[in-house]
Amino acid sequence: MVVCDRGVVDRTAKSLEVQNKGGVGMILVNLTSSSEDADNHVVPTVHVNAPKSLELKSKLAANPGLTVSLLKGDLTGEPQSPAPQIAGFSSRGPSLASGGDLLKPDISAPGVNVLAGVSTIGNHGAQFGFMSGTSMAAPHIAGFGALVLGKQPQWTPAMVKSAMMTTAYPLVNADGTPNRDPFQGGAGQIDATRVLDPGLVYNSGIKDWKAFLNGQGLDTGSPKAGTIAARDLNLPSVALGSLVGEISVKRQLTALVPGAYNSEVSLPGFDVRVEPQVLNFSKSGETRDVTITVKNVNAPMGKFTTGALTWKGPRSVSSPIAVRPVDAQVAPSFSFSSATGTGSGTMNLVSGSDAPIPVGVEGLAPLSETAVTKTPGAYAPTNDEHNALVKVDVPDGAKFVRLGVQAATNDVDWDMVVYGPNGSGGLVATQVATSSASEFLDLESPRAGTYYVIANLYATPDNGPASARIQAVTFTGDAGNLTVNPNPIVAPNGTATTATANWSGLAEGSYLGRLSLGGNGIKTWVNVTVGAAAAPAPAG
Repeated sequence: MVVCDRGVVDRTAKSLEVQNKGGVGMILVNLTSSSEDADNHVVPTVHVNAPKSLELKSKLAANPGLTVSLLKGDLTGEPQSPAPQIAGFSSRGPSLASGGDLLKPDISAPGVNVLAGVSTIGNHGAQFGFMSGTSMAAPHIAGFGALVLGKQPQWTPAMVKSAMMTTAYPLVNADGTPNRDPFQGGAGQIDATRVLDPGLVYNSGIKDWKAFLNGQGLDTGSPKAGTIAARDLNLPSVALGSLVGEISVKRQLTALVPGAYNSEVSLPGFDVRVEPQVLNFSKSGETRDVTITVKNVNAPMGKFTTGALTWKGPRSVSSPIAVRPVDAQVAPSFSFSSATGTGSGTMNLVSGSDAPIPVGVEGLAPLSETAVTKTPGAYAPTNDEHNALVKVDVPDGAKFVRLGVQAATNDVDWDMVVYGPNGSGGLVATQVATSSASEFLDLESPRAGTYYVIANLYATPDNGPASARIQAVTFTGDAGNLTVNPNPIVAPNGTATTATANWSGLAEGSYLGRLSLGGNGIKTWVNVTVGAAAAPAPAG
């Protein structure tokens, strides 16, 4: 029997080596607290976590003649760990997509060390293995969905999803208390005993999803579908990533079990109104529209508060809610120009706080740029007919740097690779290659040193040449050439107001600045062009 320390090589490689050396079993020990993993070992194996593992090693060192027996069952005498707990490796929300107005994840399912069939390819011929992660949780959800559709073949995919989410039960924390954080487990763990009888569902179809995609700026080819804001997509969850004033969201519920359903909302620190408060359904298939209006009362700014909306009647139908109030709502960027180095511009915003909103200033910093013209072709880290390389020096103390390729037209596709210092004397590459014409890379608190920006012309409509400007701008703090009036901004929560950006002492050229409103990450860019011939700074 061999005691093996975890680390350096695969866990299963250790048990194979034990077998190769004539061992009949293995005790795998964690030297520090870590996971205890179910693996396909080739000899009987027990995995022991710290601190028990360290106690075992101490006993072995004091008495090398110890004997070991592997017995069936749990011999620890300790209670089983509370379940279901969300796995430590599971992805968490909130989602950055749609400004936080979509709540993710949706739901949880078993996905840790589940014994399942596996492909013999890549698994040394094994037909079964222990699977963890989305690779295991997603098949559970898909399987449940297939079972639901087997019983309810007329249901839409959205109805299946709604039934799963609104009937889920809470996860638990390590101490056994309920874990109702939707950013960890969504609506909870799927409940196979209730999923076929949800009572009400939030339904949606292809037109709704096309309208949602249209609202996100995507070209679906279906303009007649209209647009739907992300927060109004008829999902069995509600999320508001940037609440200022009062915001209303819309939902529609479809009855599967008729009757009267009363709304109950739990969202500490907010005033939440549900209209109507009671939904009456006389028969299955009827729909009712609902408006949910949310206003911050005393919830912490800049942080998500979570809760639930529950419809109670013949069935209990629960949906998670997550709301983050912010200090202000403001456009992502403002662009101004002046013939001389002194000027001003008006910025519109909506206050999200009754308290004064301080405005922090970074910049204005001059924009450096290099004009290039290339033809489409393969990427290479050099200057050639397809690629342009520009060096950018970032000084000590820089708080921010933006590197970019600004295309001359929007019908082309430029890509960018940036090589920057890795802190050990070498370089690390970052690729920015979207389908957009232009590309930008923002680095907060960048390492000082030389950065190499390579612009590659990936494609043009006629495979001909195209022009762009490789741009760079660096902030080291408030440059003293940009002020905001008033500062702080004072306006009641939900009130539209204005502030004035004033700049002075600028030479001809393009400049970029950044304003921070309040203390919870609301930022906007200020682009200033001085002189008629100056090129515009990269938009925020």
